[in-house]
Amino acid sequence: MDYWFSVHVIAELAADMEAKGIAFYRRLQEAASNTTISDMCAFFAGQEQEHRAKFLAIAKAHRASERALCYPVDVCGMLKASMRELEMLLDGESSPARSQTIASDSLAVAVRVEETAISVYTKMTETYTASFSAVLAEVLEEERRPALAVEHLAD
Repeated sequence: MDYWFSVHVIAELAADMEAKGIAFYRRLQEAASNTTISDMCAFFAGQEQEHRAKFLAIAKAHRASERALCYPVDVCGMLKASMRELEMLLDGESSPARSQTIASDSLAVAVRVEETAISVYTKMTETYTASFSAVLAEVLEEERRPALAVEHLAD
């Protein structure tokens, strides 16, 4: 099945996803008693801010165009599901601010959400124009860092 989305719609959703990531990492930073985790979350929040700005620039560049691109998966649905997961973590009973155990578990959730973002952004690189492929490649590389950092903490 093919899914068709306007470029600016996907870029705006990606920017919204990054905004949720900023809030998530800042909340986790506040909850962390471990300085290493706190510093790591501050760094990731900063990266998410940069990614958000890049996606907003892509959205702005394509807002005037209604041209739709074809995707093999529902990238919009994937982004929305990840945003819901982060919203539940931020606002629900399992907020990272509620306990250190939940803060640690939240890092694992962050990795899963980042993996979804990586999957979506990879699909985007396959479809976007060459003018944005370099930006997306940079974002993709940076999105892989939280998973690597969490693996390193577990060692």
